[in-house]
Amino acid sequence: MALDPSKLAAFAKNEVAEGHDEEEMAEVEKALLDEDDEDDEDEGEEEIDDSVLVAEVVAEMEETGGDDEILDLVMGYDPELDGNPPAWVEDEDLWERAKAAVNPEAEDAPYSDPWAVVAHVYKKMSGGIKAE
Repeated sequence: MALDPSKLAAFAKNEVAEGHDEEEMAEVEKALLDEDDEDDEDEGEEEIDDSVLVAEVVAEMEETGGDDEILDLVMGYDPELDGNPPAWVEDEDLWERAKAAVNPEAEDAPYSDPWAVVAHVYKKMSGGIKAE
């Protein structure tokens, strides 16, 4: 339930007029607004942990082989030669987040093509692909 800030302020003023401490009422108002903000966050989509996305992508890739469009984009991708992120990436911050979740440069990376996993995770995070 969303609280109307104007009604909350009026309530606080009324309580102050009745002899309640202004500082105490400010704390109550802040706590109520913070609680309302938390409720709003819960109403939206739940944010999925990045490691869960990685696990989902790996499972999907094992089952289906992966998204052909993404596989074509990362085929032969070398971050040292092709840049990091690749030229087709629209959202560099999201690419960095996907890259951090996968950690493709780890010596013990459990993926046969870690950059393909990064690219699939990036897409699953709603990462866009630039038009050619």
